[in-house]
Amino acid sequence: MKIKEVPRTANIAWSPAQQHPIYLAAGTAAQQLDASFSTSASLELFELDLSDASVDLPRKGGVISEQRFHRLVWTWHTNSDMAMGYIVAGADNGSLFLYNPVAILEDRGEEAMVLQVSKHSGPVHALDFNPFQRNLVASGASESEIFIWDLNNTASPMTPGSKTQPFDDVNCVSWNRQVQHILASTVAGKCVVWDLRKSDPIIKVNDSTSRMRARQVVWHPEVATQMCLASEDDHSPSVQLWDLRFATSPIRVLEGHTRGVLAIAWCPSDPDLLLSCAKDGRLLCWNPNTERGELVYEFPTLNQWCFDVQWCLRDPAVIAGATFDGTVNVYSLLGGPAQWSQPSAKIADSFGQMGTMSEPPQSPKMPTTEPLRKAPKWLRRPVGVSFGFGGKLITFESSSVVHLSQLHGDGSLLEDAGRLETAVAAGQIADYCAQKQKDATEDESQVWAFLQGNFEKEPRKHFLQLLDFDSAELAKKIDALELPEDGSDQEDEEPLVLGDRVPLTEALLTGDFETAVKLCLAEQRVAEAFIAAAAGGPSLFLRVQQYFLASDRSPLMRLLATVIGRKWKNLVDKCQLSDWKQTMAALLTYATTEELPSLCRRLGERLEAAGEKHPAALCFICAGDINRLAACFPPSASPKALLALVEKVQALRGAVRLVRGSDAELTGALAKQVAHLAEWLAEQGHLKEALRLAHEAGLAELSDRLYHALGGMPGMAAPQFPFPRINLVSRKTSVSPRVAPVAATMSYAPQAQPHAHPQPHVPAVHPQGHPTAMFPSAPATGLPMAPLRQTEPFVAPNAPVYPTRAGLPAYGAPKSEAWNDPPAANRTRTRSTPLNTPMEPVMQPLAGLADAVPDASIHPQPYAPYNPYKPMEYRQPGAVQPTNLQPPPVHIQREEPPKPKERAPLPAEHQALQQVFDNLADRCVQATNNQQTRKKLDDVRKKLDILYDKLADRTVGGSRRLCTAAQLSDNVVLGLHQMIQAIQQYDYQTGLGIHAHMIATGNFSEISPFMPGIKTLLQTCIQMNVYCQM
Repeated sequence: MKIKEVPRTANIAWSPAQQHPIYLAAGTAAQQLDASFSTSASLELFELDLSDASVDLPRKGGVISEQRFHRLVWTWHTNSDMAMGYIVAGADNGSLFLYNPVAILEDRGEEAMVLQVSKHSGPVHALDFNPFQRNLVASGASESEIFIWDLNNTASPMTPGSKTQPFDDVNCVSWNRQVQHILASTVAGKCVVWDLRKSDPIIKVNDSTSRMRARQVVWHPEVATQMCLASEDDHSPSVQLWDLRFATSPIRVLEGHTRGVLAIAWCPSDPDLLLSCAKDGRLLCWNPNTERGELVYEFPTLNQWCFDVQWCLRDPAVIAGATFDGTVNVYSLLGGPAQWSQPSAKIADSFGQMGTMSEPPQSPKMPTTEPLRKAPKWLRRPVGVSFGFGGKLITFESSSVVHLSQLHGDGSLLEDAGRLETAVAAGQIADYCAQKQKDATEDESQVWAFLQGNFEKEPRKHFLQLLDFDSAELAKKIDALELPEDGSDQEDEEPLVLGDRVPLTEALLTGDFETAVKLCLAEQRVAEAFIAAAAGGPSLFLRVQQYFLASDRSPLMRLLATVIGRKWKNLVDKCQLSDWKQTMAALLTYATTEELPSLCRRLGERLEAAGEKHPAALCFICAGDINRLAACFPPSASPKALLALVEKVQALRGAVRLVRGSDAELTGALAKQVAHLAEWLAEQGHLKEALRLAHEAGLAELSDRLYHALGGMPGMAAPQFPFPRINLVSRKTSVSPRVAPVAATMSYAPQAQPHAHPQPHVPAVHPQGHPTAMFPSAPATGLPMAPLRQTEPFVAPNAPVYPTRAGLPAYGAPKSEAWNDPPAANRTRTRSTPLNTPMEPVMQPLAGLADAVPDASIHPQPYAPYNPYKPMEYRQPGAVQPTNLQPPPVHIQREEPPKPKERAPLPAEHQALQQVFDNLADRCVQATNNQQTRKKLDDVRKKLDILYDKLADRTVGGSRRLCTAAQLSDNVVLGLHQMIQAIQQYDYQTGLGIHAHMIATGNFSEISPFMPGIKTLLQTCIQMNVYCQM
């Protein structure tokens, strides 16, 4: 695709690959004139900026030259004075000019030309740098002159050998890209290969079988013995690939140009890309390494002759082509937005009024080109790496060798994971917790101590000890106190004095304890009140207790009220968070087994909300809540933090399993963290540990993948498939009991019948005793269809079997007849019993009858074979052929044609047929704008309507009718259902096979109205790549 242009008639050269930004050097071409007939010459530099949307390349510098140029080359040099390398130009007067690009960009005109040497006797047409020694330049001129220049010493150039006879212009010189002392040149239409060590030509390449005249030669970028030659002869415009090991004839000829080839260029970054431009105006890109030389791309040139073409060395996707119409075009091999400009009218304008007779330039029509079908080599990955499941690492290099290795992470973490796995498997979690407690910090040590406490015989006492509530220590403190001795055993020897008669005394003496209690409380004698209440019974004692607790609001009394009233929820909600240890001690002491988990969880939630993560974690451990315990630790993606968390979770899960007998379920963030650790273990190659962890965590998808990656796990059942299974057969299909589903081996096949002889026609008798048809319809021409039964799929003898998908029966190969072929003459078909159908109105005179009519009841006659293409040949048994060709006129009263009746709804078991066929027809109509295809689909819909009418006629009021010629048999319906099952599985070939089998074995008159439409519909779907979407 064209992206830039320069309005110059010039020879070109790209800057070296090491140079950035990219520059294009353009030197005025010799022996060519532009529209102004100017004879001036210059060397200019243009910058390539692909981010600029404009079509013109900006000019960055230039220098005036006294001579025009035949050839330019630009090479890299490490000399500090030549930071951008140097440009060598071959001039028209036989001189070589050496330019400094830096001076040209800085507009230092006098310093731009570094060197000028004049040694050649004629124009210098050929130049090339040695790819190994950048100071060596080969030049070719007229009289078969070839010089090798050392730019460090240009005084005495060397020659590769004796001049080639006969003397002629050297059109091209090219250094070998693999061997530094091999040089090729083209002289007088032949190619000469030189060995500079011997100073002698070693081979002359010429195709004696053709009229080829070699103009250009380029060496293969990678194969030292291969080269391409371009022929400028219009009678043999070709590019030939030669291998000097077999130099008798070219190994490949690239033929695509119609006139002589002017220039070729081989991509240095991809040997599968070769450019050629010719006098036919085409600029082609070839792959010369294929068997026949594939044309991979054609650049849009608008019939402009290119005489020079060059690959950009830094960006291989960019090329430049110089044309004779005064334009240097820049193209992109990878496509992009095309840039086109108005054709130049300078030539016409230069002739003034004389140019008015010429037609004005027309706007160019933008050519269209096909993109590359194969990615260029520089876009291919030289190396690659990919991680695989289970810690596998796959790498590849340019040598096409794939390496498979196993990654190993932190060894200490893997050892810790292994110890945890061993402890869980052996049931030694308590010992594991004790070991972790020794190696942990203070807070971590307390967490592990609480986790270990779950495995003690009396976990609550262990938890109280960890909270510093030790009953042994409390007993020591009480023993240190001097408490009064118990005086319950001492007898009172003093005389009892009742004192004055007061209300309190009288109440006690009379047994009125309730009044005595009231009097004690009124006098603030609380102790006496409790004693009296104890004598008065439990109810009175409870009332005194409540009164006392309500009257004293000290912390001790409130605690005592909570303990007595068992108000644990109130304690958890209203306690100060600084007293969380006391609260936990009360819960561990008094709460029941059922109450403790919820109360500890409630206290932990209060602590967690307040930012107290550590005490909250201890509460969640006592509650056995593994998910809330995990939330107390900061989330982290590092394997070390994940392993530390999973260790605690596994320890608590083991305790919960021991107490409750079931595993706690992982949910939310914890499940994701456990999944991350399991995936990390899998990445390290520890699939067994990862599988056990994922299985215990209930990670169904990861467990299924790990299980199958291991090929099974001893002692572990296969995980349940983690995804819902979806039956590809439409779940909307409702199959009648008469139509077998796909899972059953129902087959659509005829019964094996012996050769049947024609049977006499006997009218069927109606239950009332009347004949069912006085004028029976035309008999069917097919063999009788088999009754619906469960059997093996029918396969004709020695017939191939269609490959079918699972769930669909196999069918024998279809016969060669098309659906609408007339039945074979030797095929005898019996006729099913007709129903009583109304007579068709007679629309023409009746034929005359013969004098004698044979009695059909005495000698019944068989039906004559029915030919659908000659219905007049058919006659009923006992009918007499007309003998009078001109019968008397009979006046028939014409009746109005009956109005079309509305179609009855399809039965539920057949609605799937209509849904699938209509869906395919609708999608085909939406996918095409071709009127012929739409017309064909309209005809398909009409035939499908006939099918739906026949299906609707099979039932009346929910009961099934007998089959007539206008209706469908069970075998046909079964075949249709099997056909849509294949369609729903996107298997059109099986559907067409079923269609062909139905046509070959079915009743022609029964299925011919609609079966062509179904076949057309399936073929259209295959052509348009349309599938059923329901």
